[in-house]
Amino acid sequence: MLKNKKGGAAVWILTLISVFTIAIVWIVMTEPYDTVHDKFNADIPAEYQSTMTKMQTVWNNWPIIMILGLILAAFIFTTRDQGDPGYYG
Repeated sequence: MLKNKKGGAAVWILTLISVFTIAIVWIVMTEPYDTVHDKFNADIPAEYQSTMTKMQTVWNNWPIIMILGLILAAFIFTTRDQGDPGYYG
């Protein structure tokens, strides 16, 4: 399954570091985002409320999408077939 164990380990280590970084950024920045959103949401005209709702949906879901994408990419990179490196036809 993992032919290049050092490369596979490096991919998973970088993936875990990236997941940790995304989680920290999202946790730290959620409170300021909510504060700004709550303060300015009342002053925004009704025709722009759908945009604000979409922005809030994106903010709440982007970490999940990024983390799933990183894990999927790491899995694909570490399990792909490398072929026979000694055969040059």
